Amino acid sequence: MKRFSIDRIGTRGSVVLLVVGIFCLVFGILLQIRASDLPSDAVECTAVIEEIQQPASSKIESPTTLVKYTINGILYTRVPLGQYEGSWKVGDEITIYSSAADPMHIWTKTMQYRGIFYIMFSASLLLVAVYKLLQFRRIKGVNDDESDIDESGEEKFKISSFIIPLAAGIPFTVTGIMYWVIQESFLGFIIVLLGSTAVLTGFGSFIDFIRYKVRKRTQKKEGNKPAVEAGAE
Repeated sequence: MKRFSIDRIGTRGSVVLLVVGIFCLVFGILLQIRASDLPSDAVECTAVIEEIQQPASSKIESPTTLVKYTINGILYTRVPLGQYEGSWKVGDEITIYSSAADPMHIWTKTMQYRGIFYIMFSASLLLVAVYKLLQFRRIKGVNDDESDIDESGEEKFKISSFIIPLAAGIPFTVTGIMYWVIQESFLGFIIVLLGSTAVLTGFGSFIDFIRYKVRKRTQKKEGNKPAVEAGAE
């Protein structure tokens, strides 16, 4: 039975990762461009979630978060915030930022940096997709070089077995840390956990790869030793 290997991502899977990665990259860039237009005269305050309105018709749309907050002694109520988190509930207090010129123009720190989240996430997908497309070999090839089984019948360890988890895990982990620190959300911890698992998998595969190479080199040296003729003194 062959072990599960990330090398088994085929060309179709790599193309899908490439397309999704490009979409996330473009979307992240657009979000970050919008974030760069946020007012520089930001006023920080604490808002309370008054209501979370579910979309009336479309299931694709996110719920609308209505908050209330006080700036310069003036209470603003039922102001829509262009963000919704699944962990939010009515009565929760969240930190928001408001424009000094227009107190009803509000945003959160996550909205200010979420473009970077998408860009970092797309980096994970693009690194995997590009690497696989550049070095892709068929799992069941006609030639020996294309097969994942060596001449001794043992499954080969390929360099992509540890390159891909590291390439995907590192940006994913950084994204989770950023989200965890900025949003102070448990979701950030989950992302860090997933990313670090991929990184640890990459390190484990690297150790297995080194052991495989050392074992094959040892077997090759032993195979090249001259045989001692029977009865030779």
